[in-house]
Amino acid sequence: MNITVRQLGYVLTAARLRSISRASSKLGISQSSIAAAIDKMEREFNVTIFVRQQSKGLVITSLGSEVLGHVGRLLSDVENFEQELSGLGHALEGALNVGCFAPVSPHMLPPIINNLTKKHPNIQVHLHEGDLRRVQEFLRDGVVDIALTYNLGLDGNFKCEELNEAPAHVILAESNPLAKQDDVSLTELIDQPMILLDLPESRTYFELLFETVGAHPRIAHRTETYEMVRSLVATGMGFSILNLRPLIDHTYNGQRVICLPIRENVLAPKFILAQRPHDFPTSLMSAFSTACRDYIRSEKAAGCFMRRAPDAA
Repeated sequence: MNITVRQLGYVLTAARLRSISRASSKLGISQSSIAAAIDKMEREFNVTIFVRQQSKGLVITSLGSEVLGHVGRLLSDVENFEQELSGLGHALEGALNVGCFAPVSPHMLPPIINNLTKKHPNIQVHLHEGDLRRVQEFLRDGVVDIALTYNLGLDGNFKCEELNEAPAHVILAESNPLAKQDDVSLTELIDQPMILLDLPESRTYFELLFETVGAHPRIAHRTETYEMVRSLVATGMGFSILNLRPLIDHTYNGQRVICLPIRENVLAPKFILAQRPHDFPTSLMSAFSTACRDYIRSEKAAGCFMRRAPDAA
């Protein structure tokens, strides 16, 4: 093989970013070096990996997708081999860029990152938070290496690992008469004002829940922040629906909310780890994934996930 490992890395970076110019900026090398590596690889293996389109940049062919998968695995093996030879097999180091759906971050990431960095002190985790669409953009554009998010509106091209189900639940003020029940039917909420977590994909999901009972929520207030939703509910201004609950029920204003399962059997999003389709996990990504699995399956994290109502199971 006449192409170098470094050149394979150029090709894979161009594939991740779908652009020679963006790959050039990320790697700090000339565009001609990346273009030459792509041309060399296509000649070497007699395969068309990319179709160049002025409006879309680099479009990966079906055969190119298969080839890039092999390249990703090869480069991952090379990285692991180098780490083992240099004595870093049990002392990982380097920077990992992690994307996360913003409302999820405070629930999950602090203990996950703490556990990860205690085990591997030389890992630096850089966080990139956003709404569900923004997190996908981070991943698609190569800003992050891996993402912790929901599968709502997810691009089918990403590779995903399901970590848990996150059933929706209702949150109510303590003074709300429904708060004394064991669960709540969506039909009981139709005439009550709703506080909506107004984020892309999230708003659509919450509104779709009511379609299961042939109704539409009466939205009184919209906000893009999770804690503002909870605080508005706690003051008695309406109910809301969320998918993760904090381990404490007090809000920023000192008042409490009551969390109850939904009586109907409604769609529950999957809590996932997502990565680009052509990426093979690096050692850093694997270590982060393990830390996510360990925490999310722990007894402590179980408190963040509301169980379905018995009648809805």
